[in-house]
Amino acid sequence: MPHVAAFGAAIREDPDQQKRSTYVTFFQQPGAAEALFTANDFAALKGIWSASAPDEVAEYLSVLTQPGALTAALNWYRGSRGIDPVDADVTFGDVTTPTLTIWGNQDVAIGRASVEAAAAYMRGPYTFVELDAGHWLMQEQTARVIDEVLAHLRRNTVA
Repeated sequence: MPHVAAFGAAIREDPDQQKRSTYVTFFQQPGAAEALFTANDFAALKGIWSASAPDEVAEYLSVLTQPGALTAALNWYRGSRGIDPVDADVTFGDVTTPTLTIWGNQDVAIGRASVEAAAAYMRGPYTFVELDAGHWLMQEQTARVIDEVLAHLRRNTVA
């Protein structure tokens, strides 16, 4: 996820991100996403994890089918005013913590504009890695993601 201010600006200003982010406003409508995701024995929810192994999908479902869990997960979108497509006055500060952003250039939800704009908010050590992958990086390029995270920790760990 890029810096929230960069993502919010991209939703408001970038036609590509606007198209990619139509799901955000849908997820922000209480009850709407829950109805979609629980219909037909959670068929739409299962479809989201097409890059995941069946045992991973089963694990996600075991968590998200518990009473209130799906709503709790969707509440992240409902409480994240920084990705509100109509509120340009939402501000988030610069990031001084060492930060690693790993982005899949085939991601259907997060476009290039927001990940490139995020660099402007980084004041601490910042590493950006672009992978030839989609949204589910851990499932699509597990070894590479692990390597990048471990390298980031080695670079930024104080002994």
